[in-house]
Amino acid sequence: MTWIELKPEIERALKTRWPRFAEEHPNLAAALDQGAIIEQATASLRDDPEFVAAIANASTARRAGEAVAEVVGRFVGAWLGRLAG
Repeated sequence: MTWIELKPEIERALKTRWPRFAEEHPNLAAALDQGAIIEQATASLRDDPEFVAAIANASTARRAGEAVAEVVGRFVGAWLGRLAG
């Protein structure tokens, strides 16, 4: 999986979590650029040990896709939580 292919997963995870985040933190959500969040999350995942391990341990393309979706979802949720800090 390339980092370009990873961006749609991050976009999906952000789209799923953004409404709740925006409801809980309307001023912060209004000030944040979702495109910048996607770019930064993609860059941050490169160094995330859980993500790297999930990709390395996935033996098939399907398992890799499932692992990516799961880890990215948790990562984006945690990342939004840190932003709201």
